[in-house]
Amino acid sequence: MVPRNNLALNSFLNKNFRLCILMLIGGTYFLYAIYFDTTKQPIGLRTGGDEPHYLLTAKSLLNDKDFNLKNNYNPSQWTDFYNYAQLDLHVVKVTPEAWYSIHSPGLSFLLLPILLVTSNLFLIRIYLAIFAILSLVVIFEVCYGLTGNRFASGLTIAVVGLTRPYFTHSILLFPEIIASLCISLLILRHILIIRHNQVNLVSIGILLGVIPYLHLRYLPLVLFFIILFTFDVIIVLRKIQRLFEMFLPFILLITGLILYYVILFGSLDVDKEQTFWSFSMQSLALTFYNIFFNPRKGLFTNAPIYLLSAVGLFHVIKEKQLEYLPLLALVFYLPLIASFGNWYGEWSPAARYLVVVTGVLSMPLATFFARLKTWRTKFIFYFLSTISILISASIFLSNNSGFVQLQ
Repeated sequence: MVPRNNLALNSFLNKNFRLCILMLIGGTYFLYAIYFDTTKQPIGLRTGGDEPHYLLTAKSLLNDKDFNLKNNYNPSQWTDFYNYAQLDLHVVKVTPEAWYSIHSPGLSFLLLPILLVTSNLFLIRIYLAIFAILSLVVIFEVCYGLTGNRFASGLTIAVVGLTRPYFTHSILLFPEIIASLCISLLILRHILIIRHNQVNLVSIGILLGVIPYLHLRYLPLVLFFIILFTFDVIIVLRKIQRLFEMFLPFILLITGLILYYVILFGSLDVDKEQTFWSFSMQSLALTFYNIFFNPRKGLFTNAPIYLLSAVGLFHVIKEKQLEYLPLLALVFYLPLIASFGNWYGEWSPAARYLVVVTGVLSMPLATFFARLKTWRTKFIFYFLSTISILISASIFLSNNSGFVQLQ
C-alpha cells in the first residue's frame, strides 16, 4: 500500500508538472546569478561583451534623459558593474559632442524599470531571468499545442532551459532571451490560428514591430513572420481585410525605429566601419558547419540534445502540418548568421545567435520526445540529455563565465 503522503506528493507533481519544472529551472538560474555575482570572472569582468554598453545607454536614458553617451564613457559611470578603467567604445561619433550607441535601443528600454528600483547587478540578472522563464512557459504552450503531450512538452522546456545556449544566456544582458520570448509568442499565435482560428492581429503586429528594436539582425525573422501571418489571414482565415490590424501597429513601431536612426545618426547604416555584415560565399559552408559543430562555439557540441531536434524534423516533414511552418524561419535566419564575420557571438557563451530561435528548435524536439516509446529512443534521450546538462553544469566548476572570444 502506497503511503498517503506519497500519494499526495504524486498527485501534486502530476497536476503541477510544468510548475515543478519551471521551479527547478528558476532555482538553477538563481544559483547561476549568484555564481556571476560572487565568482571572479575571466580577467575580472562582472559584465562582459555588450552588457556594459546596454547598461550605459539605460543609465543615460534614466539620468540624462538622452541617448548621448559622450559623458557616460568614463569610469565613474560604470564602476558598479564593470571592473576596469577602460571600456571599448561601442558608439558612432556623429559629432565630437554626440556619441550614440551602435546597439539597438530595445534592451536598454527594458532595463529602465529595474534600474528605477536598483542598480544591483545580481537583481538585474534575476530580472532578466524572469523573462527567460516566461519564454519557457510560452515554449511549453507551443510544444503542447503541437503534440498534445504535457510530459513531452515538460521534457522539452527542461532540456532547453537547463542546457546551452539558453541556460548560459538566461541571465545575461543580451537581447537574445527577450527576442526568443517574442518569437515564441508569434509561433504560439500561429498555432492558435491553425488549430482554433483564434487570432489577435494587433498583438502580432506589436510583437513584429518590437523585435527590430532588440537588434536589426532579427529583421529576416520579422520578414518571415510577416509572410507567415499574411498567409494565415488570407489562406487560413480568409479575412484579408483584417491584415490592417496587424500592419498598423507594426508600421507605427517601425516608423519610430527609423526616426530614431535617422534623427540620431542621419542614416540607417549605423555600422559603416564594421565588418559585421561581411558576406563570403566561399566561407558560407564552413560557417554553417561551425555554427553547429565548432568544438567551442557550435550548438551540437555544446548541447548534443539538439541532435534530436534534427531527428524530430523527419517526423515533422512526414506529417506535413501547417502548424510547423515556423520551422522555415531558419531558412531566412541562418544564412544571415552564416554571413557574419563573428558568427559565434564574440565575447559571449556558445551559440548566442541561435538563442532567439529556441522556440523554433524546440518544435521538432518536442515532436521527438512525444515518440519516446522504445528503449532505444529513451536511452538516446537520457544519454544526450545527461551529457548536455553536464556540459552546462561545467560552468560552475570552471570559474569561467563563458565570455571567451574564439580565436
